[in-house]
Amino acid sequence: MLSESECMCPVCISLLILPVTFPCNHSLCLKCYKETVEKANLSCPVCRKRISVWARKAAKENKLINMEKWTDIQEAFPEKVRRRLEASDESDSEDDEDDFEAKERRQISCPGEIRQEYEAAIQQIQQKKDEQAKKEEEASKVNFEALQQEEFLSENVEIEEKALMLE
Repeated sequence: MLSESECMCPVCISLLILPVTFPCNHSLCLKCYKETVEKANLSCPVCRKRISVWARKAAKENKLINMEKWTDIQEAFPEKVRRRLEASDESDSEDDEDDFEAKERRQISCPGEIRQEYEAAIQQIQQKKDEQAKKEEEASKVNFEALQQEEFLSENVEIEEKALMLE
């Protein structure tokens, strides 16, 4: 018995309809497979393994659809398959040439905005580095001056001790 997660298309995240199983054992819906091949390249969208030779051979031999898996899915989830097929029939009748292009694209940021954020973050990091370097340099100066003072005092003590010994 197939689990529902085994029957999900990784592209459309829906139940597999007419599953196409690649040599790498990843499966897509036939519709998602066709769109992937048309718009992208001939590689598995999950693992990026090249499927060009397999795709031509399977299409030529009319063996794209994994009929065994399709039968198992239909037996395991008959109601979901029916609903999904009905939904795809309705969308086909609406004459949407391409569902991906028909959907409104969300604009996440204005052009150049991400670069500005990146440059501001880099500038902040550089400022923090400069401040840290300045603090370290000041601490180093203080330590150096303290060591010089200590050395000067120890030399003075030695001179005074020698002077006392000579007296």
